[in-house]
Order: sequence, then structure tokens, then C-alpha cells
Amino acid sequence: MATPSRALLDPCDDDEDLSYDAIQQLLQDAEQRMRARVAQTPLTLAQLLVYSSDRIKQVQDPEEVKEKLRKDKESTAGSDWFDLPRTRLTSELKRDLQLLRMRSVLDPKRHYKKTNSSKASLVPEYSQVGTVVEGPTEFFSARIPNKERKKTFVEEVLTRDDTMSRFKRKYDDVQKSKTSGKKAYYQQLQAKRKRRIGTR
Repeated sequence: MATPSRALLDPCDDDEDLSYDAIQQLLQDAEQRMRARVAQTPLTLAQLLVYSSDRIKQVQDPEEVKEKLRKDKESTAGSDWFDLPRTRLTSELKRDLQLLRMRSVLDPKRHYKKTNSSKASLVPEYSQVGTVVEGPTEFFSARIPNKERKKTFVEEVLTRDDTMSRFKRKYDDVQKSKTSGKKAYYQQLQAKRKRRIGTR
């Protein structure tokens, strides 16, 4: 490869202007150097190189581009939903979602809209868990004290006394109705009768 003379390379030299032939020679030398550099690296099918007059452009395989766009699109809900991420199901999140589905059991006085039972057991495809931060005006009205704050919904519900006493009462009622008519129930009934007879 021939190198151009020093006079041709010096742009500050005002005595000589570059001729058209000298400029063409410089461009050919630069192109040869670029081709030699590209020839040293092996080309893959996915990365085809297209030469243009001013630079080398990289063209990617269209199938790989589509696959990458599809994966990016599936990883979030899209820009319309503020790029909400795909749900990562953990054991705590699974319990919290189950509690949200069964929230009507927690308070019998409060009624909720029924959900479609076939889809109710499914986990949402895109969701995010966060912490609610109260404003300064809600200090006395809608604030949960620090002692009552827990990490998950389930822990908060289980620490409340009113719900736990209601759950225990309901459990006892169910057990009583399930054991009625069976051997243990009959034995308790006999014991009550013996006590009544003994007190007369």
C-alpha cells in the first residue's frame, strides 16, 4: 500500500492546493485501509456489512430484530401503561393476591363487586407492588401507626383482633356443625344428659 507524500497530507500548507487527482488518491487509500480492516474480522450471517461513501453501516438480521422487539414488548405492558413490568410471582405476592380475592370474608358488612370466577384464580400478567405514602394532612384520619404497619396484607389482617375473633368464632361454628350427629357429638350429648340427671 502506497502512502501519500507529506505535501498531500498537510492541509495547512497554503503554497499548494490539493488537486483532484490527489484527493482521489487519498480517498482510494482510505477505502483500501477500511476494506483491509473489515477483511480481518469474519462476517456472520446476522451482521451483514454495507459500505457507503462516508461510513460503514451495520445491518442486522430482520428476524433477530423482530424477536428482540417482541421480547421487549412482552416484558412490559407498554408505554400506554407506563411500562408496567411483568408480574414476578413470589410467595408473599401470591398470598396477598389470594387475600384480595377473598376480601369479602374479612368484613361481612362490606360488599365488593364479584369477579369472574374463571379468571379470578389467575395472577395478573402485569403488576407492581408499592408502598402507600400518606400526605401530611392525613396524619390523624387515614394513617396507619408504625406499630400496626406490616410488610404484607396478610400480616396486617392477622394482627387485627376483631377479624381474628370473628374467624375463631366462625371456625368453631363450622366444627360444631360438622361434628353434629357423629360419635363425638353423641358422647357429648350423653354426658350432658348424665349431668342433668345427676343434678335433679
